[in-house]
Amino acid sequence: MIPTLLTATFIFTIAFITAPAIDIDGICEHVSRSLLYKNNIISGAIIPTFGVAFYMGREWELSFRLGMRPWIAVAYSTLIVTATTVFLIYPIGQGS
Repeated sequence: MIPTLLTATFIFTIAFITAPAIDIDGICEHVSRSLLYKNNIISGAIIPTFGVAFYMGREWELSFRLGMRPWIAVAYSTLIVTATTVFLIYPIGQGS
């Protein structure tokens, strides 16, 4: 699991920093999602946060199906809940 996780983290980091701009619908200007084009780091944190949250949901379901105690997923979810609150929910409230 560690080599796969390291490879995925490395590829995501490289793509997040150097991804070229693309034309989504073919009629407008290019949309960029990389740091080279002055993209915000918060927008890059949304995708990995959702990925970890969905993985924890799968972990919960698997432990439930195997008859194990599913509370370990709840224990590790506090970091994700904290990061989501601080970086996603709180800035939305400050904008109003």
